[in-house]
Amino acid sequence: MPAILPVGFGNFSHSEMELLQAALLPIEVTKGACLLKPGQVCQSLYFIGSGSFIQFKEKDEIDLQVIDLHVDQEWMLNQQSFVRQQPSETFIQAYTNSNVFELTVTALHDLIRLSPVFFQLARLLEPTPSRIKLFDDQLSPAE
Repeated sequence: MPAILPVGFGNFSHSEMELLQAALLPIEVTKGACLLKPGQVCQSLYFIGSGSFIQFKEKDEIDLQVIDLHVDQEWMLNQQSFVRQQPSETFIQAYTNSNVFELTVTALHDLIRLSPVFFQLARLLEPTPSRIKLFDDQLSPAE
């Protein structure tokens, strides 16, 4: 199987990396399509093979509040919705035609059952506190 994830991703043996990559489901996403909408519970992590995504809230019918931008070779998810298993308040929308690899919460649990080494994937769920505070609260750099 050709490598999906970049060399050096995680601390996995060759066989563990094969298990992880076998759990990833390829998805083609057209520009403008949503992987997540408000009210849906985030059930997956996505690795972006190619393309880009925007995560945003609708402030009103015209304005959007950009929460995050996601690009090639990056993992993306709605962290709050995924971890808490609560409805999302944001959209995750393809900004360009994109190819992603989906890791569902069920597949993640199955991997962890196979080997505790897959607990290191939990690092993907850790928020970057300063980024979240800056963008979610719309603070200026001076604040």
